[in-house]
Amino acid sequence: MKHLTTNSSMYNNLTSTPPSTQSQPTYARAANPLPTKKQALLLPSDEGIPLFNYILAVGRQIGPSNILTASKISKQLVCIYLSTE
Repeated sequence: MKHLTTNSSMYNNLTSTPPSTQSQPTYARAANPLPTKKQALLLPSDEGIPLFNYILAVGRQIGPSNILTASKISKQLVCIYLSTE
């Protein structure tokens, strides 16, 4: 029967406390911050109308470059995030 030996540095890594779970600021987050609720546009949606049609309609009014992202929330709402408030 062989005895297993452990490398002390490996053992220390396994028993040391985990790194902090707080998110550290990164360049990617600073360069592309997440949109806020103030930048959201909520619209009632019709199940038969594609999301793309909502994006086109809003884009015609405010300019397509001002739209960051869009998604359907459930079957009754469309959320469009704008680049400014």
